[in-house]
Amino acid sequence: MNSILHALPVSRNVRILLAAAVAGLSMGTIRSTTIALYALTKAIDVMYCDAAKRGLVWHWYYGDVILYSIATALIFDCMFFESHNLRPAYIDFLDRLTGKRIREINYRRIDAFGTQASRWWTAERTDRD
Repeated sequence: MNSILHALPVSRNVRILLAAAVAGLSMGTIRSTTIALYALTKAIDVMYCDAAKRGLVWHWYYGDVILYSIATALIFDCMFFESHNLRPAYIDFLDRLTGKRIREINYRRIDAFGTQASRWWTAERTDRD
């Protein structure tokens, strides 16, 4: 696909838009949210890097570390307040990240705020290895 797009006599931005259109159309057949989220973040990354090269936005050194920290914080927030809406793969990621301490939280106390956080945490899920 890349060689086909480079053969076209158009600017780089038009090639990016064409690639995004093809990726968007393929999402209709694949229907994978993981691929869709990856494509979205990659598109944001490409647009940001292009804008930084042109001097339109400020270039962040260690921006990937900041982005990773913010994304992990958002996943933790969802973990504490809406565990039932979080994919098991993300819960396993946080479980490994915290050394399985995530299971020690008393989610029933968080339920007092109307979050239903303990709904996902049954006995077999908290005792797993």
